[in-house]
Amino acid sequence: MLLLFVLLWIGGAIVLLIDHKNSASKWASVIAFVGGFGGLSVVIEENMMPYSASSTVVKLIVDLLSFICHYVTPYAFLMFSITYSGLFSLIYQKRLTYILLTPILFMAIKYPIYPISVPYHIALWWVAPYIVFGICLLLLSYIKETHPILKRSNYSATS
Repeated sequence: MLLLFVLLWIGGAIVLLIDHKNSASKWASVIAFVGGFGGLSVVIEENMMPYSASSTVVKLIVDLLSFICHYVTPYAFLMFSITYSGLFSLIYQKRLTYILLTPILFMAIKYPIYPISVPYHIALWWVAPYIVFGICLLLLSYIKETHPILKRSNYSATS
């Protein structure tokens, strides 16, 4: 998991450094960074918690990192799909950035990070649609592309 964490963060940093002005690249980096939090939470839980004098603090950190990974990754994926697809105007993209945060805020309020673990049976109701809708947006943007070189380029970038 340490390797996963490091590779995701390196990949996210590279994407951000190469194309930091592109909104889709920023969201792709967010996906890598928050996904890396999941690996980091496992590393901390397995390697630090057994030896920690204050396991409550370590558990809080692990739960916070896990919360970020489980909830922000689908949100970032959907936002990446929205910006990459180009199917929404910039005004709608900005509005959706805030509107689509609603389930994350709900989960944070209704199911606090500590000591409750992630309620997957509840999160599934919004995480799955975020992922499915994001995939549909990427497929739709691929289908709608008429220029053969751009279509091939977009296909190779998303595969």
